[in-house]
Amino acid sequence: MLPVSGKRRAARRVTCITSDGADAFFRALFAARRHNSRVTVTCASPQARAALTQLGLARLLDIRGTENRGGS
Repeated sequence: MLPVSGKRRAARRVTCITSDGADAFFRALFAARRHNSRVTVTCASPQARAALTQLGLARLLDIRGTENRGGS
């Protein structure tokens, strides 16, 4: 995850999103758009990718699937 400030943070695994988590997610999207940046979603399962696409969020995100795990 690359925050708006440009400083790198440790990636965190999300298994579900609560209402508080959704609030933080949408705030991050809003902040990224204001600063002409993008939010990166890594190791997204096919189901998660489909859900983000169905919600219309895929065009706002850089989504990397599970096939990108652990390799160089």
